[in-house]
Amino acid sequence: MEQLTRISSDRSWEKMLDQNSQKSLAMLCERLGLLDQWKESMMEPAKFLENYLADKPELLIILLSEPDIDLLLLIWDTHKKIEADYSSRVRMKSLEFLGFIRYDHGAETVTVNEEAKHNFYFSLKSRMLLKRKTKYQEIEYAVKGILYVYGIVELSEMYDIISKEYFISYSEFWNFLIARMDLWSFLGILKNTKDSTFYAISYEVRERNKVFESRMRNDFIDYAELSAEDAIILGKMNGIGSWKGTQQLLAYGLDALYGEVMPATVFVKTLLVYVQNGDSLEEIREKTDTKMNDFSEEEQDYVWNCIEDMYWYTPMYHLKGHYRYELEQEQHSFSVIEGGRKE
Repeated sequence: MEQLTRISSDRSWEKMLDQNSQKSLAMLCERLGLLDQWKESMMEPAKFLENYLADKPELLIILLSEPDIDLLLLIWDTHKKIEADYSSRVRMKSLEFLGFIRYDHGAETVTVNEEAKHNFYFSLKSRMLLKRKTKYQEIEYAVKGILYVYGIVELSEMYDIISKEYFISYSEFWNFLIARMDLWSFLGILKNTKDSTFYAISYEVRERNKVFESRMRNDFIDYAELSAEDAIILGKMNGIGSWKGTQQLLAYGLDALYGEVMPATVFVKTLLVYVQNGDSLEEIREKTDTKMNDFSEEEQDYVWNCIEDMYWYTPMYHLKGHYRYELEQEQHSFSVIEGGRKE
């Protein structure tokens, strides 16, 4: 936990925004669907965004996640020292990009733009925007959870899952994804130029061409069933589902291997990425050989039992979220292309 000193800045919000590159600010205008309006205004992008966002503060609810906004309000309400953990320091990057603060790790300071606080403080605390903030945060978790299961998914399929739980038009959903995507570290969007189909892709997918190739060979496979509620839970758990082997290994990592949440979570998550990308058990063994040397023989045996369960009962990107176990049961219907190194 880092103790940061809060400093007030009397610089204009426009000047704080203008510390970003012109290209980045122009891209933000485009993400908000304002590119033509900006060009017609003949203004510098920082000046245009200052004026436009001041008139439409509700756009901040689309750009920033609920934890981002909660952190911003905490910083605004704090007058001296701010306690910032690793997660908070990461979130400060989004707040810096929008010119609200400047974080100096070396000096252990957070410089607050008071003009931006004056413009947006009460808007961001309004009941209407608070309700929308919560809705968009739940949709963000759902988006993450869907990607953790499928890896790559048509946007129309993702929208169908989410719209069953939340009242949101496709255009609103699209604008939400595009506006927030630059500040996310987990999502990309692809377009098939042949049929104009848009796909959401997780950055955890290693070789997307192999995924598409396998799906073309098995184009009769439907996406594994997934509800928005389950996707939200999975999104909150950063992709660590209640699948066979996964929960047992996480519990064992916490109780016997590490005793701390972060290293245990990272270990399990790393293995999930290997499995979901199609690595064979042999390839996983090679990749984890050095790490396994840290464990006793008894611990290694338990971990490998869990990994073998994970191998069979974890959603596969190649199979649209189905398990390898299902592949084994339906060999007459399914085939899969393994990821990883080929001899």
